[in-house]
Amino acid sequence: MQLESAARPWKTTGRYGGGQPDTQRHLQTCKPAHREVLQLFQNLVFPTHPQIPAWAMDSESFPQKPVLGPEGAVAIIFSNQRSDADPEGYQAMAQRMVDLARKQPGYLGIESVRDDAGRGITVSYWKDRASALAWKAVDEHLTAQSQGQKEWYRSYVVRVSRIDAEYGPVDGQWLQAADAVGPALWARYNAWANHRMLEATARLHENHYDVEIGRKTVRGLWNHLIQTDRAWLQRLGAAHSDAAASQSQEWTETEFHSLEDIRRERTKLDQDIIEYFSGMEFQKLSSPVNYTSVIDAKSRSLDARIALFHFFNHQTFHRGQLTIVLRQLGVSSEMTDIVWMLD
Repeated sequence: MQLESAARPWKTTGRYGGGQPDTQRHLQTCKPAHREVLQLFQNLVFPTHPQIPAWAMDSESFPQKPVLGPEGAVAIIFSNQRSDADPEGYQAMAQRMVDLARKQPGYLGIESVRDDAGRGITVSYWKDRASALAWKAVDEHLTAQSQGQKEWYRSYVVRVSRIDAEYGPVDGQWLQAADAVGPALWARYNAWANHRMLEATARLHENHYDVEIGRKTVRGLWNHLIQTDRAWLQRLGAAHSDAAASQSQEWTETEFHSLEDIRRERTKLDQDIIEYFSGMEFQKLSSPVNYTSVIDAKSRSLDARIALFHFFNHQTFHRGQLTIVLRQLGVSSEMTDIVWMLD
């Protein structure tokens, strides 16, 4: 069983232990010009008169206040369908679970909603995965989970997700991700820029993939980026990522010919990069980074900060080359300035 809460008082009727907003009052009092829009909004968002649990918690906000720390956060997402059984007992236990969770190490907050049909979703936030797993194993919580499986829920799905960014208007101020400047942001930008360049490449006829412009080709540039990024992930110590699971010479020299293959490998690699630079493994990276170049066979020892700069700058450099080649072949390039991603 997961947690549920509400941010403000609502009516307390409803067979699933919830209440409903008084939307009719707003329809009666709003300006005629706004009434049609409000009615449409009500029909779309509240088709079954959403219910919020009666046990509202004054100290919790909705949406939840910022939860992201320097090392990210973990979200436990609980999508569920309530049964008709024991609404009073369910509410009492749910409130008890909220109170108990607040006392657990690593607890950051909670958001929860439920509609009149008994469909609900609860998201609890934790400092890290270890904190979330520890909460799951608390004896009283285990008892509640067992009761929920037997009686309170018809069905449910639990999903565990790592949070790397959060943004939006909160209390009248714009909330920006904690990694406003740093490798986690660079990794997300890199994936975003590569996606836009793949979209541009898709507008080029495949017969032109091997046309040389300044001794560079579209296919060659994409393969070079894939190969070198995988090699650098290994050098940076991404030992547990899929990218580094098989780092033989044969793998790093594998060439991808179709756009479908290039897109699949590039997208998968970008996800590996995001996960590495957003995770604890990256936090352990220390200087120096030692490697042997495949270009001149020279052994080098780099400060980790220099290695990181090269890793991301190398990709930017070759995306620039790719832009030039595509333009020469008649394909307009996509805007890849980072400010466009943040808009």
